[in-house]
Amino acid sequence: MSREDDFFGDYDESPDNAGAGQEDTSEPMIESPAEPRPEPAAEKPTRPAAPRARPRPKKKAKTKTKLKAKKKPAPKKKATKKPAAKKKKTARPKPKK
Repeated sequence: MSREDDFFGDYDESPDNAGAGQEDTSEPMIESPAEPRPEPAAEKPTRPAAPRARPRPKKKAKTKTKLKAKKKPAPKKKATKKPAAKKKKTARPKPKK
């Protein structure tokens, strides 16, 4: 006898010699009734399948816009006083000698 025969057992075992291995716990086969299944008298033409809706494309994920560095606002100009208007020099009378 080879090792395979020892492992798998004999195939010629009779059902009376069931004590050597696993017990047969399967349910007995139920015999089908002698009546054949009734077949449809006339096959109806198959109806074409309803057209399916076209799958919509997936929405693209919105990309976040990168914030650009804002320029610093120019400092506000302080109100400066305008220099007072210079008086025009009038011609002085020449001193007499």
